[in-house]
Amino acid sequence: MSDQEPEQDLSSTDLIPREQLELFRQFVKVQGDELEIRRKELDVSHQQQTDAHEYSKLVLTAQAEELRHGRESFYEDRKKQYILFGGVGVVLATIILVAFFMGKSDAAMELIKLCAIIGGPSLGAYAYGKSKGLRNTNDSDQD
Repeated sequence: MSDQEPEQDLSSTDLIPREQLELFRQFVKVQGDELEIRRKELDVSHQQQTDAHEYSKLVLTAQAEELRHGRESFYEDRKKQYILFGGVGVVLATIILVAFFMGKSDAAMELIKLCAIIGGPSLGAYAYGKSKGLRNTNDSDQD
């Protein structure tokens, strides 16, 4: 044997068969593609969460606006009722006072009786309907 052995050319193709090398390259490519797909899935999931968050904020804002509008509408309606009933009361009181001062106390008394005859049952019916409405509302809340 000689002191120097001939060096063998050990290239990668000699150690690993060409078919296995090609399979390994395909495997690495497929893994890279899968990682890219997973990254895109995560991006889509993140976008969906962001969209859902934005939609929720919009819904809550719309609900708050609707609630505020409902309250304003309720207060405006109530204000109009008070103005109407107050105006009618002032007109009736003025008519009755004018009748008393003009010496027509009989006419003023008849107006007072008329107001009592019409107003008493009306207020009673209103109170009954209001309490019945509250009872129905409470019953439906308990369901």
